[in-house]
Amino acid sequence: MMESSNVDDRTQHEIYVAPFLRSIMAGVTSVMCSYNLINGTYACENNNTINGILKDELGFQGFVMSDWTAQHSTISAMTGLDMSMPGSISFTPNTSYFGANLTAYVQNGTIPDARVDDMATRILASWYLLGQDSPNYPKTSFNAFFPLDEATNEHIDVQDNHGELVREIDTSSIVLLKNVNNALPLRKPRKLVLIGSDAGPARIAGPNEFLYQAGVDGVLAVGWGSGYVYYSLRKGTMIHHDVFPKFPPLTLGRRAALFTYKISVRLSIRHW
Repeated sequence: MMESSNVDDRTQHEIYVAPFLRSIMAGVTSVMCSYNLINGTYACENNNTINGILKDELGFQGFVMSDWTAQHSTISAMTGLDMSMPGSISFTPNTSYFGANLTAYVQNGTIPDARVDDMATRILASWYLLGQDSPNYPKTSFNAFFPLDEATNEHIDVQDNHGELVREIDTSSIVLLKNVNNALPLRKPRKLVLIGSDAGPARIAGPNEFLYQAGVDGVLAVGWGSGYVYYSLRKGTMIHHDVFPKFPPLTLGRRAALFTYKISVRLSIRHW
């Protein structure tokens, strides 16, 4: 990604820094740097935003981790990056900007020992602060790479009252047209065109067809990203995966539903 988000210092502090300040005040222990550039410098290499604003001005004592493959150099350790994710360079095995390269930079004096100590301290302190050393700390409950694997997925229902909120937002957004001179229903023109990705039916399985919901053909679900979810029906519905023949029919029980979403015509649905 080569896009640069350019912003002057006042705007940056008065508008964009505020959410990070509130997050730190709330006790957040890690911050992720993004793919794009900020004022011409990659976010994960940006000394001004990470060291200058986040750690110095806001007093952030947690660790900064890269988005997946958003790191671009070993020297990023000096500009504030504490953890490289996923650890490799562009998902290439046995490669890393840290690891052996970080060791070499320390040995030749480019990066001081104290900085490596600081990186480790920030990561471990966050781990202990959140009680992750406790045997009662919740275990990982999902497997994004194999969402239908019952051994590694608990299919926790995270809907809460989101459906009610979405309906409330929808109804509040409705615009009523005043029917002046009985213009409605339309008689002319006789044809209307709908333009945009939402104009037609979703492809095959809707947003679930695309890895990480990265598709924009049909209704845009999330817009890509690590915070994606798999959309499914509520309890009492069986989905036959006509488009996913390798998967058996999926029964959505008490703990299986994630979000309610309209299902493509390519999926057969049965209620009981």
